[in-house]
Amino acid sequence: MLALKIAGLFVNGISIDLARIALSYLSKFYGLDLNSQDPSVIKTEVKNAQAIFSLSPTGIIDEQLIKAIQTIKRCGYQDKLKLVNIEQARQINRWDPDQPVTYFVNGYVPGLSPDEQEKIFAKAWNSWEKYSPTMRVIRTDSAQSANIIIDASSSRAEEFGSVGNVLAWAQLPIGDRFRGKLLVKFDKAENWRTTSLDAVATHEFGHLWGLEHTNILNELMYPIYNPDVTSPQAKYDIPQFQLRYGAQTPPPPTADIPDIIVIVNNKRYPLGKAIESSSIESN
Repeated sequence: MLALKIAGLFVNGISIDLARIALSYLSKFYGLDLNSQDPSVIKTEVKNAQAIFSLSPTGIIDEQLIKAIQTIKRCGYQDKLKLVNIEQARQINRWDPDQPVTYFVNGYVPGLSPDEQEKIFAKAWNSWEKYSPTMRVIRTDSAQSANIIIDASSSRAEEFGSVGNVLAWAQLPIGDRFRGKLLVKFDKAENWRTTSLDAVATHEFGHLWGLEHTNILNELMYPIYNPDVTSPQAKYDIPQFQLRYGAQTPPPPTADIPDIIVIVNNKRYPLGKAIESSSIESN
């Protein structure tokens, strides 16, 4: 692994084994070529990782970076930090708006009842749906016919099996007008009584809609877990969703309704105003 030799130029006070952990992380989440011979590429990706962890972007693999990699909770999807422009968003990573999208729950995480989780999933879908005039996700009892399978796992091969670090991951619809099948999984080893399934599920469902990660702090699609952000935000999340699926049409303005006049004994009364019997004159 040539990158390990070159990374020696950017290592401060850690072992080769820990440097290897850092490089593997950069390979997974930033697409670093472990055979890269370009020191500037490694330094750039180290800086990117440090920035996402809100660390000083020194480009040096140090104890702070290793600790963040090993302990900070995050999404398992890689960090693609480029914002998608309007033209690209219309061509990639979105469902066919003419096809209903359905989901099936194949497994649940421990710590919360299935009923609690079903309500969280429904709320998470609605958090996105309300910003589109047409896109809706429907719960189905058939795994075979469902477009999306929600599941849970503790497999190390799937980045799970320990508290912290990767909480969940989801696949993206690839290409324009996608009609296939996708999977989202949550870590069964996590403590979901203290970790917000609401925040994590809504983030992962953003991926299922076709959104990638953003480097804008405090947006829902930021890759680092934030229990305080449980719904799509205004800077990246909502605009990117609406670029793919259209903006929700605001309700039409209330039209001026002319007064309806009731005539009683030759007296005119606007409808809705109280008519006192004593005020009605007789002929």
